[in-house]
Amino acid sequence: MNLLLAGLTLVVVGTSSQLLLLDLLGKFKAPKSIKLLAPPALVLIITVSIYAVVRQLPLANLIWVGLIAGILGTVALDSIRIPGYLLGYMPLDLPLRFGTKALKLDNKFMLGMMPKVIGHVNEQMAKGVSPRSLMDGKGFPKLSVGVIRGFARPTMTEVLEQNKVPLWKVRLTGYLWHYSNGASFGIAHAVLFGTGPWIFTVGFGLLLAIVFLTIIRFLVPPMKPGLKLPAVVFLAHLAVIIVLGVVTQNYVTSAGDENSILRSIFERS
Repeated sequence: MNLLLAGLTLVVVGTSSQLLLLDLLGKFKAPKSIKLLAPPALVLIITVSIYAVVRQLPLANLIWVGLIAGILGTVALDSIRIPGYLLGYMPLDLPLRFGTKALKLDNKFMLGMMPKVIGHVNEQMAKGVSPRSLMDGKGFPKLSVGVIRGFARPTMTEVLEQNKVPLWKVRLTGYLWHYSNGASFGIAHAVLFGTGPWIFTVGFGLLLAIVFLTIIRFLVPPMKPGLKLPAVVFLAHLAVIIVLGVVTQNYVTSAGDENSILRSIFERS
C-alpha cells in the first residue's frame, strides 16, 4: 500500500513539469492543459498528503521534506540563474516565458520575435556574412545569446503593452509555475531515493540540468549557446544537488527512508 501511494505521489507531482513538456512538444498547449490537469493534480497531492499525515505514514515525511528541499533548491538555483541572466549569459528570464504560456501570450511573443530575427539575418547577409554561419543544419537562423536577448526584452514589452497585461502578472504566474516545478522535483527526489546515496542525488541533478538545456532550445530561437550558458545551468543545478542532498540526508527519517521507492524495491527483490 505504501509503495502504491508513493508511486501515485510520484505520478501526481510530475504534473507541473509534464504540463511544460506537453506544451513544448505541441501535444497539449497551455493554458488549456493547466486548467484541465493542474486542479485535479493539486487536489490529489493534497489528499494523499493529508491521508499520509492522518495515518502517520512515513510517506508524509518524504513529501514534506521533499517539498521544502525542492523550494529551497529552486531558491539556490535562482541565486545563480538570475545573476547569470543579469550578466547577459542567458537569453531571457525563462519563468517569464512560462508566464506567457500560462496567460496565452506565448504565440504573440514568438510572432513578435520573428521579424526581428529575420531582419537581423538579412542585415548580416547584406554585410557579407556567409549564410552558412548564420543558419543551423536545418536552415533556421542560429543567433548568439546576446542577439536573442536584445530582441526578447523589447518584444516582451511590446506584447504586454498591446494586450494590456502587466509585467508583474506574467512574472508572478511564471514564477509560480517555476517554483511548482522545483517543489515537484524535490518531492520526487525524496520519494524516489529517501536518504539514498549522494550518487543518486548527483545523477538526479545532472539529469535536470540536461533537460533544462534541452528545454531552452524550445523556448528561444535556435542559438549558439557558447560556454557561459551551459556553465550557468550546471552551476545552478549543482546548487540544487547540494540543497536536495543536505536537506534529505538530515531530515528524512529512517522510517521515511525505508519506505522510499528505491529502498522498497531493493527490499522486495
